[in-house]
Formats: sequence, structure tokens, C-alpha cells
Amino acid sequence: MWYVIYVKNGHEEESAEILKRLVLRDGEEAFVMMAVRMLRIKKEWQEIKRVAFPNYVFVITEDTDDLRIRMKKVLPGAGMLRVGDTVSPISKDEETMLTMLGGEEHCLRPMRCYQEGSTVRIAEGPMAGREGILKWVNARQRIAGISLQLFGQETIVKIGIEVVKEV
Repeated sequence: MWYVIYVKNGHEEESAEILKRLVLRDGEEAFVMMAVRMLRIKKEWQEIKRVAFPNYVFVITEDTDDLRIRMKKVLPGAGMLRVGDTVSPISKDEETMLTMLGGEEHCLRPMRCYQEGSTVRIAEGPMAGREGILKWVNARQRIAGISLQLFGQETIVKIGIEVVKEV
């Protein structure tokens, strides 16, 4: 099952690497969901990767009690996300959505879109035809905010877009 570990902002990748090296056992996995965006640097568009969910490292494990004990020794400030007093996994629907969006490499790729007047349509990618998830679009900066139901609440994630053409 997928669980979420809360870590210090800006230390997500480092924390995931520490977990992989020092804490996790066979069959367990730690990763950070990344998002690919286009950024204009010195008049050229360049592809960059950024953390999609700041402060969160995802862990796949079956034994959270043992993981928490092992984790406290090397990541004392980190904690597993809880619902009330219980450590609980993300829901199967959330896991399916994240897997669909990020694939095996756990990376949200830019969505290919086209524009019809003031409306933006998602043409390609895992969210094709699901324009209802778009909260805002900045075509000039090639970025959009998509709404996902995660951790029991609505979460807005910045994702790269490529506006193919205007219809």
C-alpha cells in the first residue's frame, strides 16, 4: 500500500534517497512525485523537473509500524501522514490516479492541449478529455493547475502544458 511521509520542504528527494539507502527493505519503495515543466531560460524553453507535492515522500510498504521505527533513527523530523491517530494509506482511487498520471517513473509529464477561444482542451495524455480538472491555465508560461482529490482533500498541482494550436 502507498503511504505518505511528511518531510521538511525542499528535502523531499534527499529524504527519499536516505529512506532507500538506510531504511527500506526488499519489496519496499520510496519516491517523490515529480512534475516536468517548461521554463524559459535565456530566451530558450528548457524542460525542468520539480517536486509535484512539496513536503511529501511516497512509500510503498505493508508494515508501517516497523517502518516508523526504522525511519525515526535516520529522519527524526519526518512523520507518516495520519487520519486521526492512525497511519493510513492513500485510497486505492488516489493510488490509481497517481499511477495513471506519473507512470512507472512517478513523473507528471506535460499535457498537450489546444485552445478554442478562451477554452483549453486536453488533447493528449492521461487526462485527455477531462477538462474539469483544470483550475487555471497560463498558456504564456506553459503551466496549468489541475485539481486532484488527494489525502482526503482537494489538492492543486502545477503541471506543464504544451498548447499545440489555437482552433
